[in-house]
This record gives sequence, C-alpha cells and structure tokens, in this order.
Amino acid sequence: MKKALILGCSHAAGAEIYKEPGLNLPSSQNLDEYGYTKSYPVKIAQALGYEVRNHAISGGSNDAMFRIFESQKLDQDDIVIACWTGSSRTEIWYEKQRRWLAMAPDHIVVNNVAVNNVMLEGQRIGSIISDADAYIDFSKYWIAYESDNLRSRLNKIKNILAVNSLAQNQGIKVINVHSFNHIELTGNFPAIANFGYWPIGNNKFCEWCLEQNFPHTDWGHFFEPAHQAFADYVLENIDNQL
Repeated sequence: MKKALILGCSHAAGAEIYKEPGLNLPSSQNLDEYGYTKSYPVKIAQALGYEVRNHAISGGSNDAMFRIFESQKLDQDDIVIACWTGSSRTEIWYEKQRRWLAMAPDHIVVNNVAVNNVMLEGQRIGSIISDADAYIDFSKYWIAYESDNLRSRLNKIKNILAVNSLAQNQGIKVINVHSFNHIELTGNFPAIANFGYWPIGNNKFCEWCLEQNFPHTDWGHFFEPAHQAFADYVLENIDNQL
C-alpha cells in the first residue's frame, strides 16, 4: 500500500488530543498513541488513501523533519506531509544513546524514549537521561539566539528547500503545511515563495483553529474536532492528482 510519511512537531503528533472534554477512552488506551492516530496530517493521509507513517516528534524541529525524511526509503507512489514547525527549533546529538534530543527556545527534551509501531520516533517515558543538566545548560546558548530573526528564517527555509528538492528529484510529492510560527516566504527570499506544493498557502494550523474559535489546552494544543476541520480544509484545496 502506498505510504504517507508524516513529519512535524506536537501538532502533527496530536499532542493532548486525549484531553478533549467528555472524551472517554478505555483505561488500556495509550493516550499519546491515540493522538498520533487522530492528528490532522493523519486524517489527510487516510482520506487520500495512504497508509500512515507518523514520524512527528513533540518538541520537534524542521531540522529533525529533514533528517527523518532523508533516512526513509520512499517510492514514487508515496507522499510526504510536511507540517513545518517553529523556525527557532533544532536538535542535538546524544552520543550515549546515539539519538537526537529535540531543542526548542524554551526547553530541551531530555526524557528517555521508547519506540513503538505508532509513535515511530519514540514516546517519552518518565525518566530522563543521565546528562540532562549539561544539555539543559547548553540549551541556554540556543535561547540567546531566539530573537535572531534572520537566523530563524534561514533555518526554516533551508529545510523546506532541502525536503522539497530531494523529494522532487525522487518523484515524490510533498504536501507542505505550516503548523505554526509562519515565516514570510517573500521579501528577501523570493525563490521560496512558489517553491513546493502548498495547498492552503501560508495559512497555519494553530492560527486557523484560533480563528475558528476551537478550544485548546494550556499548551496550545487542539482537540480532534479542530484537527478534523483543518484536515477537511486542506483536503478541499488539494490537487486531484494526489
């Protein structure tokens, strides 16, 4: 079956969807896994007839999105749904466990993780890595650059270009959507304005949901009705060739 590689952060991972008021899930349900099966890119992929491969990472970055894309073996019948995230995020290599740690301007993910068949980049577990304090200290260096708008713009643009260029060379279609933290794709970077396939242009998931008055958690995550409505909005604008 043709596959859809999903890339993104907590919104693509369906974080906190399980907290929807009135939602009753069985006690055996893995709550984080539940969100991974209900997020808007999953709904888009399923509506288009693709088997879902959700590689989103809560707290993940555009750097991680490119890294994961490059590591996957895709066929021309497959697609990528790239849910672009915050431009100031990145990741750092943790040699002891030979894995990447997600780094955002306000925190670094130092939890240990366990990989399963739904959360393909791993689920956070309660314990943290032994060198957590050192990595948290290092993240403060990254925070100092949060206000560097040019650096952030370049960080996001280079990954958009890289994913779309490589996919195009392989004959693989990419659906590009902004989850949040949109950067202006014109001005000093006119070449990016029309690069790649953006079915809803520069509209953002979070901003769109707020405009539609969908409720959200304290962390800014939306529940399944918002994900479904946004997926429907994207699907209405997707080229029939997909």
